[in-house]
Parts: sequence; structure tokens; C-alpha cells
Amino acid sequence: MAIVQGMDNQQACRKALSAINFAALNGVLTDTIVNANGTVTALINAMGNQPLVAGDAQDAILAFQRGVRIGNLAGAIPATTGVTTVAGLRALVSANTPDVSNPTTYTAELPN
Repeated sequence: MAIVQGMDNQQACRKALSAINFAALNGVLTDTIVNANGTVTALINAMGNQPLVAGDAQDAILAFQRGVRIGNLAGAIPATTGVTTVAGLRALVSANTPDVSNPTTYTAELPN
């Protein structure tokens, strides 16, 4: 997959990457969830079904759902992801996001 074109789409990719990292850092996005849900729709629904825990869980879930949908619409995340880990999902998006220095911890542009 090539780097997405256009400022709006690249910003959407940064939002998707931020959302993935935020959810992973908060412990609500795991390799198990990514592995069990191979499509964007299944992944979004699975995250919506996660039990809430104290802290940022609800915010992380909502940000992830928005971010992945935005990343899919921008062309950074295909409808069928083909990845089985959080790192794979992160790599899928960061490959389309040329201006992020550290894709593993990037959370600067959460979708709102």
C-alpha cells in the first residue's frame, strides 16, 4: 500500500495512528482483539464490546473506533486488515503516515 495522498488524508492517518496507540497504551486494544477481528467493521464492533475499566477506557475505545474508521476512509487501513497484532495494525497505518517520528508512541492527534 502506498503513502496516501493529500493533506486531509495524511492528517486522517495521523489520527488513526494516535487512536491505535492511545487504545493500546490504555490496555483496551490487545493482540488478541486484533487477531480475532480481521476486518475494520469487526474490529470496531469488538472494541465497542470491551468491558469498561476505571480510567481512560471509554475515551480510548471511542477514540479507537473513530480513528480506525477515519483511517479506513482515508485509505490507510483496508477493509480487511490482514494483520494479527497491534504492532501490525500500527505498522499498516504508519507506513502511510510519512511525517511521524515515533509511530509506536504517537498520540498527538486523537480524533474528536
